[in-house]
Amino acid sequence: MENKKELFHQQRQGTMMQNEDWWYLVYENGKLFVHHEWSHTPLKADRNTDHGTEDLDIGNFLLTTQGKPEQKEFVKAIDPFLKTLTLNNPNKITIDTNRAG
Repeated sequence: MENKKELFHQQRQGTMMQNEDWWYLVYENGKLFVHHEWSHTPLKADRNTDHGTEDLDIGNFLLTTQGKPEQKEFVKAIDPFLKTLTLNNPNKITIDTNRAG
């Protein structure tokens, strides 16, 4: 089964929409997990931009995003994502529970 990465939630916040987050469902090397990227730029020049990435196992993602928009979008996206993965390949999909968050 080939690897797949799909954006399921994008968020912009701040008075000038300077804080951005992107959330992806990822299937890679037989594992399913969430990939989070962010870029947060402060409006004050004396502060550093915070940007980075992290991979989260599904359980950790669900625990840390309870009630947040990214979790609601994940719930909407997971079923169609899994269906496209299994459509042409009936192999098992492993949900990764060993990713560091």
